[in-house]
Amino acid sequence: MSICHFCYEPARSNEDAWPLWLISKFDGVQAIMGADIGAKSQRWPTDTPRARIRCVCKRCNNEWMSQIESATKPTIEQMITSEATPLGPEAQVVLARWAVKTAMVFQAADRLREPFYSRAERAAFKERFELPAHTSVWAATCVENRSVFTLASVLGSEEFNPTVSGFVTSLVFGPLALQVLTIRPPVEIPNTTRITIETSANPWQEILLPLWPSTGEHLSWPTRMALRGEDGVNLLATRFRP
Repeated sequence: MSICHFCYEPARSNEDAWPLWLISKFDGVQAIMGADIGAKSQRWPTDTPRARIRCVCKRCNNEWMSQIESATKPTIEQMITSEATPLGPEAQVVLARWAVKTAMVFQAADRLREPFYSRAERAAFKERFELPAHTSVWAATCVENRSVFTLASVLGSEEFNPTVSGFVTSLVFGPLALQVLTIRPPVEIPNTTRITIETSANPWQEILLPLWPSTGEHLSWPTRMALRGEDGVNLLATRFRP
């Protein structure tokens, strides 16, 4: 029997990687899960947007994970149904935690590879809601999009620099997109060091709201510029590719 993704209890509980309370708003739409690992790309389209992963214990599922869902639900529901949603510093942190939790759960679906987020990082998230070092989270607005989409991509090149890697998860639910990026630098780089990464040539400062690390500023959703349709979603998911 496998052990919980976040502790050492038996993983006897199925976690809905796409929460049912959110997916219920997209009944009948196409959903896509995907993974990019190096040059290999995989996609799993489905007309039933449900992704159940047996990766957690009942205590984690029913306690702290449920608390994150309950805290995030009102904000996300407002973002996908309302034209304007104020996002204060507390709401930004809540959204960032939810996005990171979802990214960690989705990576548990790949049983063949070692999870990018370490056991220590997952335990720290469970115990203290501590986000992994060198992690950034953004929100974006999507227009002309009703689909549900998740793509996880491993970043890095062994030929260029084998000591640096990254993991990016893009989560799209109709008009709302969230993206999580974690960079894994060499061990001698302090956690407080600011790390930048090149992106594709698009006006991302106008498209994305920075949720984490929080600047302490009050933000407003939707964003000034939006991603349009499937092409826009793909631009977001691949913005860190060379």
